[in-house]
Amino acid sequence: MGSQICQKEGRQMGETGRIRLRYEIVLFFVTTILLTWLLWLPAFLIQNRGVPMRLPYSFFITVGTFAPSAAGFFFTYMFGGKADVRLLVHSLLNMRIDIKRLLSVFLALPVVSAVSCLVLYLSGGTLPPMQFPPWFIPIAFVYILVFMGPLGEEAGSSVLILL
Repeated sequence: MGSQICQKEGRQMGETGRIRLRYEIVLFFVTTILLTWLLWLPAFLIQNRGVPMRLPYSFFITVGTFAPSAAGFFFTYMFGGKADVRLLVHSLLNMRIDIKRLLSVFLALPVVSAVSCLVLYLSGGTLPPMQFPPWFIPIAFVYILVFMGPLGEEAGSSVLILL
């Protein structure tokens, strides 16, 4: 966003810059919340009130998760121009992750699940029947990552980091 240019160039931000920065942050949050809930309201009506709509429940939920990123790109362009959008895209694509951390992220949930099943089994409980085949787990992971998870929010939170 435009206000971070003063910070990037190392100049001290004056009172006007701080007021503008607050304005940009508040505008981003208000727009993100309104846009997200505007998209999630039809999903709520479908799920809880039985209101029929042409588009399915999952469409509104999925599109709503991308509201923070959409607002992030929009306001980055509005307040900072194309150069700041390029900087935002570069920050999103610039991934430096240690292999140990990457392995811990991908192995944490399977290990916790296996330990939970073992504790349940050892305590005399019975495991519930599987709801889907094991080969489906990576597909579900990718679907959640892309359509329902962090990718829909990442550009929005990256804007705040760039400020």
